[in-house]
Amino acid sequence: MYLLEGTSRLGPSETRVSEGQLAVLGPGNVVSIASDVGGRMLLLSAEPIGEPVARRGPFVMNTEEELDRAIDDYRTGRLLDG
Repeated sequence: MYLLEGTSRLGPSETRVSEGQLAVLGPGNVVSIASDVGGRMLLLSAEPIGEPVARRGPFVMNTEEELDRAIDDYRTGRLLDG
């Protein structure tokens, strides 16, 4: 869960999450969220893919080499070619 604005409390321990923070939730079927001042969040769920993650700026790839290639493609205009 990524908190877009405000503050929230998560779960029975009421762990505080503030604007701009990311919370990684554990397994289960229920999410408990409370807030006194309101909060907007992005909640995503997915199975782990078990692959390495490399990131730089807005780019997310699997390796540093792929990042270098993507950045080069962006700079030369190849990234936008259909």
